[in-house]
Amino acid sequence: MAPRISVLIGRASQIDRERIFETLSALRRQQGAPEFEVLIADRCHDQVSEQLHEQFPEFRFISAPAHTPLPALRYLALAASAGELIVVTEDHCIAPPQWLHKINHEFGSQSTDVLAVAGPVENGVAERIFDRANFLCEYEAVSPPLSSGPRQALPGNNIAYRRSALSMIDEDVFKRAFWEHGVHQALATQGRLIATNAFTIKHTKRFGWRNFLTQRFLYSRHFAGHRFERSAWFRRLLACFLTPLLPLVLSARAIADAITRRRHLLNDLLVCFPALFICYLVWTLGEVVGYALGPGTALNRIE
Repeated sequence: MAPRISVLIGRASQIDRERIFETLSALRRQQGAPEFEVLIADRCHDQVSEQLHEQFPEFRFISAPAHTPLPALRYLALAASAGELIVVTEDHCIAPPQWLHKINHEFGSQSTDVLAVAGPVENGVAERIFDRANFLCEYEAVSPPLSSGPRQALPGNNIAYRRSALSMIDEDVFKRAFWEHGVHQALATQGRLIATNAFTIKHTKRFGWRNFLTQRFLYSRHFAGHRFERSAWFRRLLACFLTPLLPLVLSARAIADAITRRRHLLNDLLVCFPALFICYLVWTLGEVVGYALGPGTALNRIE
């Protein structure tokens, strides 16, 4: 009998790579969940891979070539899965004990035109100012509480999809960009994508300065490099000139959001702002390079 839920994880992290033991242990401890399977597409092929096979024999590991992009890793896991609901998280996120139970319940309460449901992401590593700054840079917009209801901008590491909806999407869409962009855009033409506060997850990856800023640059370059066709030179040129305003736009957005909806983050935002602004500057540099020169090999290097 096919499981109700398939949990997909792309194992790409070299930074804080042993965090996945906590990720899988948390999945092993799920309470009240329907029948589920866990599939890990692994491109790392290291000592941790061997230990994972030994310690978590009930989960399925899929070997992938070393430079397989993270979206393609997720697709490999999707292609091997059998669940009605497809749940996606990352190799450094820690789920609470009733995470899958709540995801299943949330889908049961939605109409069939709801194709994806996502919950907020909490910061699980907050000891250093830089830990808080890089979390705010990446996840401030999807930290709790979320504005519940339909939206296309959803986190990619605390989300569940209907398999039937994903099966309607071309394979290339899954592989060429992060699912938060290409897949969600495709799903929005078929039905609704919903945000909810019913289930959360903790993001626990600890970066060093150099590691995080490198990853932020790569992600931004990839995003900008694929945003417009190469032939759309005027739009790319215009974006290059306007993108230097991005740090101011991002700062204003984060401050306004904290004041209006996330007052618990306001103190963090003020304390971390100098470090956060540096993250925004690197974000901007990555986009300028992406618009000017294209994505390069950025996607293959993103963890």
